[in-house]
Amino acid sequence: MARSIEKNEQLRQQSKEKIIAAALNQFAKNGLFATRIQDIAGEAGISQGLLYRYYSSKNEIYVDLIEDALDKMNEAVNSVQVMEISGKEKILKSIDALYITIKTSQRYRQTSRLIAEAMGSEAIPKEAKEALKEKRDLPYKVFSQIIQQGQSEGDIVEGDAYGLAVLFWSTLNGLTIYRNTRTEKASLPDKKFIARMFMKLKK
Repeated sequence: MARSIEKNEQLRQQSKEKIIAAALNQFAKNGLFATRIQDIAGEAGISQGLLYRYYSSKNEIYVDLIEDALDKMNEAVNSVQVMEISGKEKILKSIDALYITIKTSQRYRQTSRLIAEAMGSEAIPKEAKEALKEKRDLPYKVFSQIIQQGQSEGDIVEGDAYGLAVLFWSTLNGLTIYRNTRTEKASLPDKKFIARMFMKLKK
């Protein structure tokens, strides 16, 4: 009985993941309003009836995607913050990880596009607006603390820490957009250029 319950849960999670992946692809290509629930079900390879066992509407899927993307980003940033290493090393590790993710994860690129479009829209579901308002600024706040750490250690350029955090994320988000708008595997600039924007030059 226990194994049967476990198997059913695995199948349930697999079906939900198919829905999430299909919805993300549809939203990234067509936007929230042009995407129909039957489009999501069709791409997921399931019936609309089965889809409705997991989500009551496409808006509910959209909100789930936004919240999950924000939560994962914030978890990643917090995990870097608590590392017992220098601020400089935290920034370099973050650049390395983000470059790998931008290059290899279509899902990351799609969710980044989804969040960018959601931030610029007033017509998204209320729950998505609330999630964005609550969670979107945490990476800037945490990175400003990392930058302050690096400044106190003498490795990071002087200046307003929050402003530098905004510069960091704007630069990496811009590279994500660049990659999103190319069908070929466009190369990214040397990540050392990003690091040099924040590191003090040694005399």
